[in-house]
Amino acid sequence: MSLSLTRCGVLAALLLPLPLLAAPQSAANAQTEEAARRYLADYAGRQHFAAPQISVQALPAQRPLPPCGQPFAVTPADTRNWQRMRFSLRCPDSTASSELVVRAEMAASVLVARQDIPAGQAIDAAAVGSEVRNLSATPDAIGDIALAAERTARRTIRSGQVLQLRALQPQLLVQRGQTVQILARQGGIEVSVPGEALQAGARDEQIRVRNLASKRIISAVVLDAGSVAPVDTAIP
Repeated sequence: MSLSLTRCGVLAALLLPLPLLAAPQSAANAQTEEAARRYLADYAGRQHFAAPQISVQALPAQRPLPPCGQPFAVTPADTRNWQRMRFSLRCPDSTASSELVVRAEMAASVLVARQDIPAGQAIDAAAVGSEVRNLSATPDAIGDIALAAERTARRTIRSGQVLQLRALQPQLLVQRGQTVQILARQGGIEVSVPGEALQAGARDEQIRVRNLASKRIISAVVLDAGSVAPVDTAIP
């Protein structure tokens, strides 16, 4: 009888810590999932996704979490793959830290090609529409046509394909060999002289331009289609 009671006591002692261990893990999971939701909600805002639907699940920790007397400080560690987003957990009371992996999914209304868009063609509203898609495989999808302004297709985009930032490139406003206007201002004086673009360039890109009057080659910034400004702002 005494031996049986002893065994029961040992078994009870082994079982008692389990809820105490489960509680910190559960709290850390909830904190990490909330951090993942905030990260994805912020990302959806930057990409102009409409009505994003976000789901997250923290996976079991590979090793027990360190004891901590207050909520962990949770920060993103690697969020490139939404199926395995890594978050760092640090205890404010000590140097103890750990890591949890979150599996996430997001669906939102994004831009989809209504027709084939050939490589090099500018993106315009008539060529795209909006559809709700699961974005796990296309996290750099575009939710607003404004984000595609002055961009062209890097390669052919097929009808029904989600528009992604990686598939677009800045639209060239100046072509190599094109005659451009060099606009310069100095001391209240503004002049415009013709030049020849020696390089192609998109808005705000720096290119080399030959002043056709002085034959000097200068560095200039692309302002708009066919117009540039000297980098040093002086009259070339």
